[in-house]
Amino acid sequence: MTAKEAAEAGYEVTKASTCEVGLSRNGKGIRTWWCQDFGKKLPPLDHPEIMKTIERDYRNDGKSGS
Repeated sequence: MTAKEAAEAGYEVTKASTCEVGLSRNGKGIRTWWCQDFGKKLPPLDHPEIMKTIERDYRNDGKSGS
């Protein structure tokens, strides 16, 4: 899956708090990380750690459209 496909499927990376980064799909939180895990920057959707989580979520739940 590419970052474009992930975005089209509703995935996005957001700043969850001053020290957390969140991954959500269609507004539903999937996972959070500490900002320092990404050098205190908001990582792009195609960051390897983010994509690994998206792939796992999509395989397990994303295809069902829930």
